Amino acid sequence: MTRVDLISSISLIGANIIPIAGVIFLDWKVLDIMLIFWMENVVIGVITVLKMLTILMQEKTLETTFLIPFFTIHYGLFCVAHVVFIFALFGREVTDNIELFVNHPIVAIQTVIHPGLLYSVLALFLSHFISFLVNFLGRKEYQKTSTIKLMASPYVRIFILQATIIFGGWAVMATGEKTPALILLVIIKIFIDLKAHQKERMKLIA
Repeated sequence: MTRVDLISSISLIGANIIPIAGVIFLDWKVLDIMLIFWMENVVIGVITVLKMLTILMQEKTLETTFLIPFFTIHYGLFCVAHVVFIFALFGREVTDNIELFVNHPIVAIQTVIHPGLLYSVLALFLSHFISFLVNFLGRKEYQKTSTIKLMASPYVRIFILQATIIFGGWAVMATGEKTPALILLVIIKIFIDLKAHQKERMKLIA
């Protein structure tokens, strides 16, 4: 592992450790963890758009110009459907009070979401942005990929990782949302993220 790989890997691990601290010290529940991972998907979508814009600046092709807004809309709708699914499965405190959720959605969500989640999401954004700077730009990975491949990559990650996370969330709820089970779930997520990150680096560097 090179120094650059080490920097981006450490930032990835560090950002993912914050939810463990939240579970231990702030009593974060399953919904909190699920929403962190969902918001990371939004972050990945933003970073993917930055990558596509980088390629557009290099190539200035009609295909890339069209695919950027197409991906933004399609991925955005996908994320909306995803968060609705998460609330349906793990956000009973909100969905059981549907009138409050419809009339005052922000108030309803604030009753079940810990404010410290924003710091965790910020750390995840910094982690992915660091990887964007040191790998995609610094190591010129943009020369070895395309907008089509970039557009598909977030969906592949979501299907693999989120299936694992949601299944794990069910298992945690079955055990009564015990702290050790949630910590194990986050550790599994870190392992999957790290392996996917290293695999992507090897593929783009080769």
